[in-house]
Amino acid sequence: MLTKSEKRYRHEELFHVVFDVIGMLQKDLLRMDLRLDAGDLSKLHLGILGALSRYRELPVTELADKMHVVKPQMSLLLDKLEGLGLVTRSPSAQDRRRLQVALTVQGELVLAQALTRMDEALTGTLACLEDAEVEELVRSLTSAAKILKKL
Repeated sequence: MLTKSEKRYRHEELFHVVFDVIGMLQKDLLRMDLRLDAGDLSKLHLGILGALSRYRELPVTELADKMHVVKPQMSLLLDKLEGLGLVTRSPSAQDRRRLQVALTVQGELVLAQALTRMDEALTGTLACLEDAEVEELVRSLTSAAKILKKL
């Protein structure tokens, strides 16, 4: 069992590595230009489209949880996406007070365009790594995401 000072050191170490990794992810891995013909969509907008592609349809609250944003912010993000014809909001069949969000055909096309641009950007970014290193990066980030979801 760790002593109080050992735990504190461990927590400080975690603090520094988290911010180091966040900086590297934003600067190095995610430094891609995903501007699309659909307008000025942020990476968060594209993340919403990706989540809807993966889960088909989600309640607004669940989508906000998955994207780690508060519901009022999600509503604003969805307003823009809905205004562009990329998503629809409709009452839930089980509970008409809840809104379900789904991707439109236009949303699927915009997401496909973004994924193509992302693939092109990542191909260049990851070119300095061996295939085994890319696989290790994917495994490590997947493992970290699973652990962080428990927090």
